[in-house]
Amino acid sequence: MTRTLPSLVAALAALLVLSLPKESLSKDAAARDWTATVKTVHYGIDGGDGLALYRSIGENGPTVGIRRAIARTDWELLWHRDYVRQGNACRLTGVRPFLTITYTLPRPRAPLDGALAARWQTFIDGIVVHEKVHGALIRQLTDDILAKTAELVVENDPGCERTRAEVQRRALAAHARYKDANRRFEASEMAEGGNIHRLILGLVR
Repeated sequence: MTRTLPSLVAALAALLVLSLPKESLSKDAAARDWTATVKTVHYGIDGGDGLALYRSIGENGPTVGIRRAIARTDWELLWHRDYVRQGNACRLTGVRPFLTITYTLPRPRAPLDGALAARWQTFIDGIVVHEKVHGALIRQLTDDILAKTAELVVENDPGCERTRAEVQRRALAAHARYKDANRRFEASEMAEGGNIHRLILGLVR
């Protein structure tokens, strides 16, 4: 059965989401009442064959740590939160995330012909799927934090200090779950014989 790119992204993301702890998958409607801003930027590469294109990626690709990468997913997550005193308690209301996801991808500067164009398209389609799973995990992180903190009430906290600390604790726990899922996905994709390895071999063969 042939799957489109969106369905592949959904399938891969669903497998990773299912592996997260059940408590991170709240069905609270508030956890879906937001949208992310998504941007895609490209860097130029050159080459008359697959190996030359891959070498150009190594020379021009975005840095991840001390290494060059084929592509990169960056994100910024900001929050609006209202801490409201209710008697001697503090209630967190009006929680809304502002998530920006930026994908950085390679793009040949010159048109490609024939078999090379087809191999490149297969390669870049696979890379896009890979990066969009990273994006799906970031969205899941945002949902997780939102579900864990929306409408939080802490008694005996009129100054809301304990409430803020509890929000921070829950957000850090959600981020740890995200990092674990992201790390497992990346390890699987980048392993010898894994998806990224196969995509590279298909391009340079």
